Amino acid sequence: MNAVRTHTGLMVSLSEPDPATIYIRDIACSLSRLNRFCGATQLPVNVACHSLSVVRFLAMKKAPPLVQMFGLLHDAHEAYLGDITEPMRREIAAYATFDVVSRIADRLDAAIQKAFGLREMPSFGGLAWVRSADQAVFAAEWRDLMRGPCPVAVEAAPFAIKPRSADKAEEEFLRTFDRLTIEIGPRTAA
Repeated sequence: MNAVRTHTGLMVSLSEPDPATIYIRDIACSLSRLNRFCGATQLPVNVACHSLSVVRFLAMKKAPPLVQMFGLLHDAHEAYLGDITEPMRREIAAYATFDVVSRIADRLDAAIQKAFGLREMPSFGGLAWVRSADQAVFAAEWRDLMRGPCPVAVEAAPFAIKPRSADKAEEEFLRTFDRLTIEIGPRTAA
């Protein structure tokens, strides 16, 4: 079985992920210790900080709590796969007959959504909102933490990206998850 062991000792299958093996603490822990941009930033910034910035941007745009939750979890599969950069994804896709990384990420995303009772997908507009927020935060991270011109032509989020320690990012990720779960209510979150 192709599986990864999590912080809490659970085994998560990459080929057939079981929602019963998905635990928010494992996701928060892994994402808070996983650096963005392969660690090439001027200051270390982790994926949990990135996800929290996406939620911040969505909240500024008055996105509903369900869309914010999908923003928080949009990279949750990286807790099991790592943060595979876009150039690497394109390189892998050049050698495969299909996008292998996206297929595995999609399976993990489905298990994550089921594990947290997110049976209701945001509308296409909600998903586009998350993608737009992800891109705006990427541009802000590039502006604040990288050197050279940003590779995407998109307006950066209107706030500074301030890295947090892994422990602080993990705590804030968990608090945000709990808050959004309450705001979404029992109709979509378990």
